[in-house]
Amino acid sequence: DLPIWAEVINDCLIDCRPAHIDAFIDLLIKLFEQEILHNQRGKFVDIVVQHLADGLNDSCVDCPMIVQYVAKLLVALCMQQYMPLDAAYNCFRSPHLSKIIHFSIDECKQLGCAQSVAMISNLNKHAV
Repeated sequence: DLPIWAEVINDCLIDCRPAHIDAFIDLLIKLFEQEILHNQRGKFVDIVVQHLADGLNDSCVDCPMIVQYVAKLLVALCMQQYMPLDAAYNCFRSPHLSKIIHFSIDECKQLGCAQSVAMISNLNKHAV
């Protein structure tokens, strides 16, 4: 199931209109709430998040906003504690990691999550 979800989530992030990205992320949160999606044994991170990371170069060609969308998704899932922050961000490498961290910090500031800003900022110290 998760490899299929990885493709679906990636395609939706690429094709989603900017006005609908929050609704799409809310849908994914609801799927986690209903336990249709889960990160048992780290599988969501290992399969879905890693798929997003591996395809980011190609996805950027089709959707220049994809890095920002992925950052919003990571923040939403990590803040709801559906996946650990460090494991999720460790899937990404330069040059995308610093951009994802930057957009994640912006998202956390908009949401008023000072603790998350501090945690994500700490990840930025290790970004190469």
